Formats: sequence, structure tokens, C-alpha cells
Amino acid sequence: MHVSGSVVVEGVDVYGAEVNVREVRRRVGMLFQRPNPFPRSIGENVGLAPRAHGLANRHNVHEIVKEHLLMVGLWDAVS
Repeated sequence: MHVSGSVVVEGVDVYGAEVNVREVRRRVGMLFQRPNPFPRSIGENVGLAPRAHGLANRHNVHEIVKEHLLMVGLWDAVS
């Protein structure tokens, strides 16, 4: 079986030759069908990336997590 397609983010094919792979990885995440790929709470999982990229620390990570969960309508479900 042959499968084909493309992945386009904001009008740009992420597999294009001109694409900066590091920039794509920094700006795009994955949401898996099975929740909790890491043995932590949803909030802790959401907070991993900002902390890993130096965008949050232990003092402000909660606010960043809350902001992003609110954006996708999940804050009430996990708080």
C-alpha cells in the first residue's frame, strides 16, 4: 500500500528543502491519540517543552501551562 501526502504548517510544506528543521521542531508539537505519553500529569507534560527550551522556569511554568491549556479549552478539564 502506497501512502502519500504532505504536512503544511502556515502554508509551508515542512518537508520542503528550504525549511529549517530546528525551527519547525521548536514551533510544532504533537498531540498523541493516547494521552499521557510521559508518566506525569497533563500539566507537567505541557510544561516540559517551555522548560526544555528555556521559555519557563519553576516559578512561571504554571502560568504558561495555564495560558496554553486555556487556549485549547482544556484548563477546566485538568485543573
